[in-house]
Amino acid sequence: KVCYMDLLWRFFEKNRSFSNAARVLAKLADMHSTEISLQQRLEYIARAILSAKSSTAISPIAADGEFLHELEEKMEVARIQFQIQEALHHQCSHYSSVQDAISQLDSELMEISKVSELHHSRFQF
Repeated sequence: KVCYMDLLWRFFEKNRSFSNAARVLAKLADMHSTEISLQQRLEYIARAILSAKSSTAISPIAADGEFLHELEEKMEVARIQFQIQEALHHQCSHYSSVQDAISQLDSELMEISKVSELHHSRFQF
């Protein structure tokens, strides 16, 4: 499924259907999957933001503007998630519980409350 969605956003982007490309990229970033790393998710969100900005530059629709804002907020949380993952990896990745947390951070984009709950309290940042 990831492979097909990856092709789909590229198709939309090539055909200048930036809004559709952005939505497919956002879905890819949000997918719960071990096939997609957190780093790839960040790249998908960044591309989705660029596509959404291209879409609003062509035709400024309010819904696309709201979607762009949601993507930008998601990017902020994903960056925090990535920073936590990197800190765990560099500081104490030899513990199995930390390896599990790193894998969990890799498998999905989380809400900020879940990131905080799972990792700040669990590992006392």
